[in-house]
Amino acid sequence: GLCFPLEVLRTRLQVGDPVATSLGGGASRGFGSWSLLLRLARREGVAALYQGFNAVLITVGVTNFVYFCVYKAQKQVLASGVLAGSALANLCTAGLAGAVAVLATTPLWLVNTRMKVQQSEAASRRHGADGDSSREEFQPQAVPYASLFDGLRRVWREEGAATLWDGTAPSLLLVSNPAIQWATYEFMKDGVAAMHGEGGGLRPAETFLLAAAAKAFATVSTYPLQVAQTALRYNHGVQSGKQGTQDTRGECEKGDASRKRYEGTVDCFIRLYFSGGFKGLFRGLEAKMLQTVLTAAFHVLCYEELARLFLAVLSASAA
Repeated sequence: GLCFPLEVLRTRLQVGDPVATSLGGGASRGFGSWSLLLRLARREGVAALYQGFNAVLITVGVTNFVYFCVYKAQKQVLASGVLAGSALANLCTAGLAGAVAVLATTPLWLVNTRMKVQQSEAASRRHGADGDSSREEFQPQAVPYASLFDGLRRVWREEGAATLWDGTAPSLLLVSNPAIQWATYEFMKDGVAAMHGEGGGLRPAETFLLAAAAKAFATVSTYPLQVAQTALRYNHGVQSGKQGTQDTRGECEKGDASRKRYEGTVDCFIRLYFSGGFKGLFRGLEAKMLQTVLTAAFHVLCYEELARLFLAVLSASAA
């Protein structure tokens, strides 16, 4: 919850939200993510930094439920096999569970992505990207999704069922992100442990730093996929959030929500590169790093310390 505003900021920067980019977009004007969050809060209110929060809670719960159900089912099937308990079996089991979770929950994440941006988009359309409110009467207001389920219903009805799975290809490739993170962490952990000598464990500070470094490496190496994933889900404004919009003069505007901006993942990468260069593939990276690296480092630190405590209790009990 505390890091959610960074997730909203990251999403808005990735899709080129006009308000976020006009307030600094960060790097080009030297504003960091924290400074940009304060500017957004002053302009749109603190609530804008938490738009879509309830939908994310539901989606995370559903994603974890699907993942662990599939993972446990596979473990039971492989329990009597030759590869039971092996590193290869665990890697394949985790990968397949992740792929199934992606296919099952991509529609939920698509609506989540749009909900983080829609209200801010409505504000930018009312006031203009530069904050000029003099053009308000000429700016049609996008109608935000009322809820996660309203978003699913409207995308299905207005853009077609297939749209709910936009961004699936990069999402499947991103299943490799945790594998890269843990492989990197274990490699560095073994190296540091060898430096300490036999029987020397990692200090809490070392665990934290290694976990942060491993997550940073995994995030940077897969970040262009995350940008493409977000762009495909959002479809850069050609979306059902603009269907049935109405301006202040009472005139209705009907957008062509069925039109696709990108023809696929490869086309998305090409367009992002030619529109923003190599830097365009890393928009919002600072916010993403602050959010995920710190979170992952704390998670791994807690895991290692709890595991160490648990083993110490078992050893004391056995003695």
